[in-house]
Amino acid sequence: MFKKLKISLIILLTFITTSSFAWWDSTHMTVAKIAEENLSEKAKTRSYELIHLLKDYYPESPDFITAATWADDVPSTGFTGWAWHGKSIPFDPDNILSTYKKNLIVASLKNNAVYGINQAILTLKNPEAHEYTKGIMLRFLLHIVGDIHMPLHCTSLYSKDFPSGDYGGGMFKLNIDLNGKNSLHALWDSCLTRDGIRLERPLSNAGIAYIEDFKNEITALYPKDSIDELDITDFDAWVYESHKIGSENAYYGIKINDTPSDEYIQKNRKIAYRQIAKAGYRLADILNEVFED
Repeated sequence: MFKKLKISLIILLTFITTSSFAWWDSTHMTVAKIAEENLSEKAKTRSYELIHLLKDYYPESPDFITAATWADDVPSTGFTGWAWHGKSIPFDPDNILSTYKKNLIVASLKNNAVYGINQAILTLKNPEAHEYTKGIMLRFLLHIVGDIHMPLHCTSLYSKDFPSGDYGGGMFKLNIDLNGKNSLHALWDSCLTRDGIRLERPLSNAGIAYIEDFKNEITALYPKDSIDELDITDFDAWVYESHKIGSENAYYGIKINDTPSDEYIQKNRKIAYRQIAKAGYRLADILNEVFED
């Protein structure tokens, strides 16, 4: 059985090559919690079955909520990360890129989060796919849908300071310390300093309560019926939604080596919360459709 699992992972890793991380653990688990509460009974039952298949191999992520962090955990076992964590569209406010160069960059991003979501859905719907492969792909799906809603996983700044791009804000350094990180990307990973702790997994009762509180804080501000864009089901459109947010908000009101202002933090935390809510509701919609039959 372990041999089959290993083979499945090798097959997947043949297609997945670059590393990148978005949202920290608690935020990913909160996306999954929002999704879980919007699943049909059929989707919930089937999701639990597939997640539990791998719980002995990955004891730190044995359930639906913690499985949302799995795709960020696996590199620590020796695997590289994956291009499936985003699709970094150029943001070029000073027009330093030619149209040709910009198009070339976008064209190079074929192996991206949109491709990953589509592959996960195809696998989960495929009656011939092995159960363990489905379990792996479900874990990817839980994570990638969260990632695609993180604005700096769909945006990279090109400027005189970053002629080759700032890698989704990863090279855009700030005067902050977030778990030893000091970039604009880390600031957004932390949900604008809201997610600043690493919860022990499997979750303790205190950890479960923390995720519940985080979820309640977000869904109180953004209940499902308050988000008009949920009828948009094109995954590339989700990328450009996130890119628009990154372009219009993440890079404004802040400069390299700045300490983020309270105004910047409060304004953009609300934007991040809405993205997290949107990710959770959309993830539930995908799973409800996938497991309908």
